[in-house]
Amino acid sequence: MIFDIRFLGVLCVIALIHVSDKCNASGIKNLALNSTYTYSPKPQYELTRDDDDTIQLTDGLYTKGHFWTNRGAVGWQNSSSIKIEIDLGSLRNIGGICLSTSRGDHAGVSFPDRIDVFISSDKKKYIELGDLYQGEQHGSGAYKVQEFCASSYSIVGRYVFLVIQPKGAFTFIDEIKVMDSGFSDIATTDISAMLSRSDIEGLVLDRHLLRHKSIAFRLQAEMLFTSNNANDDSVSARKLELLLSKLSADQVKSDANLVDIEHELLELSRALISDQYQEGLIVWNPPPWKAFSPFDNPNRALTEKVVLDFDLINRGVTSNAFALTNNSNNRQSYRVSVKEKSFGYAPEYEFREVVPVISSNYQIIGDALKPIDEGFVFLEPWGSKQIWITGKAGNALPDDYVAEIVVTQFHSGLEVAHIPMRTKVWPVSLPVKQNVFVNAWAYLSQWIPKDIPTQARRDLSSHHVNVAVIHPSQLPWPKFIGPQASLPDYSSFDAMMDYENPPSKVLFFLGFNDEKLRTFGGVLKYKTPLWEDAFREWILDWTNHLEKNGLKNHEFSFYPVDEPSNPMEIKLLLDTSRLIKEINPEIEVFTTMGHLGAVDVIKAGNMIDIYQVLISKLGSPNSFAVKAVGKQLWTYAAEGGGKSAAPHSYYRLQAWQAFQGGAAGIGFWAYADTGGLGTAWNDFDGRRPDYSVIYDADNGEILSSKRWEAWREGVEDYELLVLASKKITGAKQVTEFNERIDTLIRSKDDYLLFETTRRYIIGLASR
Repeated sequence: MIFDIRFLGVLCVIALIHVSDKCNASGIKNLALNSTYTYSPKPQYELTRDDDDTIQLTDGLYTKGHFWTNRGAVGWQNSSSIKIEIDLGSLRNIGGICLSTSRGDHAGVSFPDRIDVFISSDKKKYIELGDLYQGEQHGSGAYKVQEFCASSYSIVGRYVFLVIQPKGAFTFIDEIKVMDSGFSDIATTDISAMLSRSDIEGLVLDRHLLRHKSIAFRLQAEMLFTSNNANDDSVSARKLELLLSKLSADQVKSDANLVDIEHELLELSRALISDQYQEGLIVWNPPPWKAFSPFDNPNRALTEKVVLDFDLINRGVTSNAFALTNNSNNRQSYRVSVKEKSFGYAPEYEFREVVPVISSNYQIIGDALKPIDEGFVFLEPWGSKQIWITGKAGNALPDDYVAEIVVTQFHSGLEVAHIPMRTKVWPVSLPVKQNVFVNAWAYLSQWIPKDIPTQARRDLSSHHVNVAVIHPSQLPWPKFIGPQASLPDYSSFDAMMDYENPPSKVLFFLGFNDEKLRTFGGVLKYKTPLWEDAFREWILDWTNHLEKNGLKNHEFSFYPVDEPSNPMEIKLLLDTSRLIKEINPEIEVFTTMGHLGAVDVIKAGNMIDIYQVLISKLGSPNSFAVKAVGKQLWTYAAEGGGKSAAPHSYYRLQAWQAFQGGAAGIGFWAYADTGGLGTAWNDFDGRRPDYSVIYDADNGEILSSKRWEAWREGVEDYELLVLASKKITGAKQVTEFNERIDTLIRSKDDYLLFETTRRYIIGLASR
């Protein structure tokens, strides 16, 4: 039987078989074989990364075994869009493109979400050929290696540009092929359809973000359908089904489509509870720290007797919240104000609107906190908003205070809701000098704070961050003329170190994980005699400079290596720490624990002064080893943070866990990490989801978040725990104190228990 070569190409797509085996057997030539290519970002997955990454995608060799443990594959971890451009060497007739990749749910590895294909003749203007998948299924599942092919092309070009959108944390690619069309008739190029690289960047990003928004809305619609037990025959159920069909990826073409869909979704959400509420404005109080979505429906129990309680201490804050739901098809405006019912100095209250964002797991949740302009709140048709209130004692004396929140309809001037506020100011104050060290890896070189460092420092100080981490890019490195070192110019460094409120500790991150940094930009090989001489002179001069500027040895630490992950990095840490201590034994050295073991801690002895360990490892033998050698133990959270993390259990309760475990410091990654690119508002516009707990406002200001406020109040909880622990006497009180803390940590989502326990702790501290 004789096959038309075009038909054979279609067979290759349908069967998803290796073109190298079948298509090549029929004479289809792989034009990309041994072709050169570029990629961005660089592959950085540790177990596949090697020097051959620059040739393995077009070498014609297929990897055997699991991709993520085989250096024959090329791997990316926590990457943004992966861009690969193959140079075919000359203009060629292109008929198809194939890409071999893998997945495995057990390892958290997925096929790419999308693979956009562009072709160019001159590397200046490109033709878009669409998604390489062409509708083929590429969902999650058990381990599988699959080569996806699209062979419906007939185009001439030299450069094949692929933009790959990862799905999840890991992306692995083995082989990319560009197949000869086998035809002389080449399609006419449509000049109007040509795109520049910047056009492509914008197009792909817009498409990527739109897809993720669509997924978030679809999940919200599915959740709404399930949670309300909609009858399959009901009008609402049929409308929801229609809405779900609209949210398929190929039907949502613009943000305007999503705005319409959002309105429909909100209307359907309210329709499901229309028989329960007749009022135009519904006031209710879901637990403030619990995830809140504008699509959430008020529970009848949460609308009855809405009362907001505040337990305040001097120099501290307490948050609470309520929600407003517009139960009408018209946009409504309201003004929110406080009416005091007490005389004299009263507590102070700050009102902010909780702004919804889409998290990396496609949940629409309220997180950003935006100041309410003159108290006005605008509610879209059928929309809900959570109103965040932060209370401060201010000049109010210890006492009980009564006030109420008045909600006034703007157009009529009618007071439509009155929400009682009960506030107790306790006779206790946070200490002027904080006990706990707090580290948020707040690099002022990162995107949000870099242009407003003064504002960022004030924000950090108000949230009790008293540890400053200085990024390598801001350190005063020595200068070199050949191998000869000269002492640094400290002017920029000194300006950066000029704090309004000096931190309790400054960590100078040397970043010696990076070979370029530890070799002074490749000038001197690490640990050679010349290197050691230059390093000694630099550290000695630097520390003398710090002392002249008033910074004492115990107020700063050198931070040579971050999270040492292998024997080489552990040796780097120990060797550098030893050298620092030889220069001056009084200089402190800090490290994150990484893969350091108990033996390494004991071996380090007095070379390392502070260890910061993952909160999940607080009870590990390694942590006990730190205590055993008499060194300071801090904790931090880095796994699972970001918008998807619960403000209460992930951010606030770390302080309680640290206190219980005897840690002197706490921390998290990170204050302003926006994924390397993009903004804090979007988890999908950077190399990875955002960890940042702050947002950038249109006016250049810093906006807080529920997570950032939870962290602040957690630090204050730690200080209250310290104060309370000094007031308890006798074995019975000590046992009750410890048992209450343990019960709270184990019941992390019980908000009522938390408030009861915190009130008990404040009561002890107030004795």
